[in-house]
Amino acid sequence: MATNAPAAANGDGATRQRIIAAARQCFTRYGPRRTTMEDVAAAAGIARPALYRYVSSRDAIIEAVIIERVEELAEEIRAQMDPSMSFAEAMVEVSLASINLARHDPELQALFQTTTGTRIIEVMAGLNNGFHDFVKAFFEQIFAAARAAGDLRSDVSDDQLVEWIRGVYMMMILREDLDAEREREMIETFLLPSLLPRHDDAVDLTERRGVAAAPAAKRRRSTKTGR
Repeated sequence: MATNAPAAANGDGATRQRIIAAARQCFTRYGPRRTTMEDVAAAAGIARPALYRYVSSRDAIIEAVIIERVEELAEEIRAQMDPSMSFAEAMVEVSLASINLARHDPELQALFQTTTGTRIIEVMAGLNNGFHDFVKAFFEQIFAAARAAGDLRSDVSDDQLVEWIRGVYMMMILREDLDAEREREMIETFLLPSLLPRHDDAVDLTERRGVAAAPAAKRRRSTKTGR
């Protein structure tokens, strides 16, 4: 029995992938709004009741397609990255490319229009472990090299960085009022500095906390002694 488990798991994965591919074909042919579960099942070559063994709902299919399409776009970005760029340069260019590809990709836009704003945020910037892990894997080597060079803040984990970056990207993707100049300005002025080590600021903050703590401690002692 145990020897058959991996094969079964692989078979389930292949079937689920076939369902996602079929859904993408249906979305292109009929549009995401008009595509039904019956359409997807027929295109995938399985019975409609069996479809629910692999995907729980139509929303789940849409989410899976969104993630798959984002992964494809990420590969395009990875292929175009210049290995000679510094961490700061790479983060700015990767961020701008990610935001613009997601905003202007016809397939993603059709899916975004089908899904409620709240649902999109849950997938792209919320507690979607699959998407989080994918983004983390994309940045893993970039983060590791930047930390080794002292170019990335070391007081937060990769998971925390990814959560923050996903939120910023989602906010900018959903905004329709940003032109290219404003996008670059926001990345360079706000996102990038939040990732870089700021030793002077940290020391200054510690010193200010110490100065603030001393009068507070004195006030507490005065209160206890009635002075």
